[in-house]
Amino acid sequence: MLLAQNPRPVLKSAGETVKAYWKARVTSQRYQPCLAKMMAVSSNLLQLENDFNLKIGEKIKIEIAANFNGKSKVVKASGVVRSSVLRSSVRPYGLQVAIERITSDDQAFLQDYMTHVRTLAVCRSPLVGS
Repeated sequence: MLLAQNPRPVLKSAGETVKAYWKARVTSQRYQPCLAKMMAVSSNLLQLENDFNLKIGEKIKIEIAANFNGKSKVVKASGVVRSSVLRSSVRPYGLQVAIERITSDDQAFLQDYMTHVRTLAVCRSPLVGS
């Protein structure tokens, strides 16, 4: 009964990240645009890997070549680097970026993706008592 009333859960906190392995382009003021790899996404946070150590607090632009379920879209966002950590493999850096600006259409696309992934995770979970 509850599922019929609210079939699409809304993800609200940054802690509810969903893995997303998409290509992205990161543009900062210090470097030429560079390719990056998306690792996870939430409603207000992006996790990426790239080859440059960006300063915490630096403003960047991100273009993500996102696709799922036969839908493709270039999601554009701008944000602030919240952390930049050198991974154990010496390269690349792991970035966490807080989203500051994103169009409502792009935000809706990401929300649809996160809902889709969460739905798949629920469908794949083992049955209780089996």
